[in-house]
Amino acid sequence: MARLGIISSGGPKDAFVERLEQLLGEDVADIAAAEAGVPMHQLAFEGRDEELVRELASPLEDLAQAGADCALLASVSAHCVQKALADAGTLPLLGLAEALRQDVLAQDWRSVFLLGSYRTMKDGFLKRPLILSHTIVITPNEEEKLWLQHAVDAVQGGTGEREEMQEHLLDIVSKGREEGAQGLLLASTALETLAEGLELPLPAVMPSVSATHAFTAFRHV
Repeated sequence: MARLGIISSGGPKDAFVERLEQLLGEDVADIAAAEAGVPMHQLAFEGRDEELVRELASPLEDLAQAGADCALLASVSAHCVQKALADAGTLPLLGLAEALRQDVLAQDWRSVFLLGSYRTMKDGFLKRPLILSHTIVITPNEEEKLWLQHAVDAVQGGTGEREEMQEHLLDIVSKGREEGAQGLLLASTALETLAEGLELPLPAVMPSVSATHAFTAFRHV
């Protein structure tokens, strides 16, 4: 049976890992976890891609030593360096960005509202394949992109007023619906944590569910 290894910035028991444990249920023993030791989303935001690849080498090796058969980065924005990590060849990497894209396409939405870290919303590693699949990708304005990056930082750091941030997040999602989005791509493990318990104005694709789909597919290859 395949064993999943997860690299997070928040330690082996962060909220994303806990969600995966709940979703995998009886397969919870198949999870190994390692801590990146650096805020992956922050290095991605600052464009420090080479440093991010170097910093992930050690936890990837730790997961290989722990018997993991594949690895998952618990940060969507860190997937900006997935190709470089895959070329290093330490462990097969589950593509969370690709899993999110596949789940969006499965919904058959003509347009999707993409929310995530600043890098995820601005870069092409997640948006471009969706656009090439004839899906209209809507993102918020620059001010809201920067606020969402701040929200990701706050959730990762355990700071900020949760209720206030949740209200602002709901306002942003409502604007996406008004702009014609049929669904929400919440492409951030931190924003997924922030959205827990909320009734979102749009049906949503979330990282934890997409990661579960990717691991299930890997196990059946």
